[in-house]
Amino acid sequence: MKKMDCLFPVIAVLLILSVLLPVFPVSAADSRCHAITIQTQQGIEPGVLTISKGDCVVWLNLTRGADVRVIFKEGKQCMAKTVSPKGFAMDATGCYGTGIVPFSETVSLTFTESGRFAYEVKFLKSGMGPSTSSELSSPSGTIVVK
Repeated sequence: MKKMDCLFPVIAVLLILSVLLPVFPVSAADSRCHAITIQTQQGIEPGVLTISKGDCVVWLNLTRGADVRVIFKEGKQCMAKTVSPKGFAMDATGCYGTGIVPFSETVSLTFTESGRFAYEVKFLKSGMGPSTSSELSSPSGTIVVK
């Protein structure tokens, strides 16, 4: 059973990417999609992801019993430098983020310009709506586009 638990995230990411890759048209022959996994114990993996312009990033929630939100605090900058958002929208506070992302679901963005894009993952109790920051952690990550 332990071996299967270790293989599940790898199999899930490969399965999700195999489904999503045809959805994201890319103009450059060398553009590709990169996966970021989200888990409560391990956090965000990788924490810092370096990609090329035109590459897409797919966040996969592998946290059982908790929904998540991915939030870019510098929303206008991020929104202006990305295309093909799946699950992302600008909110009333100027953050560019997702709605609730349940276990095993994905959200994604394609980055079109160079820059550093810091984001935060908010863990929510499954089916309970947003929790206070003292209840569940909020790890952060960075996308570096070259």
